[in-house]
Amino acid sequence: FTTFDQAVDEVFRSTASTLKFLAESVDSRRSSLPVKLLVELPVSILGFNDSDQQRDLATATAKGLRLNDYRRSGKLQKFRSTATILQFESANRTYLLTELARGDFNGDGFEDSLVAVQWHYREGTGFGQSMFLVQRVESKPLTVQPFPLR
Repeated sequence: FTTFDQAVDEVFRSTASTLKFLAESVDSRRSSLPVKLLVELPVSILGFNDSDQQRDLATATAKGLRLNDYRRSGKLQKFRSTATILQFESANRTYLLTELARGDFNGDGFEDSLVAVQWHYREGTGFGQSMFLVQRVESKPLTVQPFPLR
């Protein structure tokens, strides 16, 4: 799997997911999502390599920790953020988060967001991409769930 293959796969998945989201969404009546949504996402979107990391992320997520909290604590560095793009590094990965679209995907009247999370190992060839549906109803915490392409 070459770098070119990776790029083509990421473009296809991002495009197909965005088209599905937009095709199935309606105009939202209200938004409870922050303008700079990406820094407010729960740390669970980082993924894990082993059971220790999985447990640590589950604990941090249960405490309500967000990417911005990890940045403040030094667990994430080199933060570069706009309203729709966030780049940063963890101990062994570089991440790129992109907010692809907004709309009412689940029909509850509240605005939802489609977010792509791409990462690669800084000292290796491993990489990954995930799509997430981000939702918030009123003042409740953000919820994040995998966005199925199918």
